Amino acid sequence: MSQRVLITAGASGIGKEIASAYAAIGALVCVCDINAKALESAARDVPGLKTVTRVDHP
Repeated sequence: MSQRVLITAGASGIGKEIASAYAAIGALVCVCDINAKALESAARDVPGLKTVTRVDHP
């Protein structure tokens, strides 16, 4: 069974590194963060990363 990982505040720093590590072993990784620009950057840097932004606003 493949791993599914949700990382909050994962667009940069330790969260991004954790996302990268899980993506490298083939996990489905979804990262959410309130910083849309950092999420865009993370999505470019980490192949296959799924992103969600602004989860604090409707």
